Amino acid sequence: MAQVLRMPTEAELPDGPRRQFVEALFSYYRDAGRPTLRAIADDIAEKSEFDAFTASRETIRKMLRGKRASDLCSW
Repeated sequence: MAQVLRMPTEAELPDGPRRQFVEALFSYYRDAGRPTLRAIADDIAEKSEFDAFTASRETIRKMLRGKRASDLCSW
């Protein structure tokens, strides 16, 4: 069974622009029914018109944890 991802605490991700971005991502994630990281990665790959627009499960997990928010800029 997949581990449930939770919004980082304020100690893990202090208030500021990055936290606001992650809160927005988590809002979409929750609204989508908390899909698995594999489902998200597969959906990105399936809907992408270009091979360069992919995301690994690890990248998605890190983004939802506030670790790699800048990755979106390269997409």
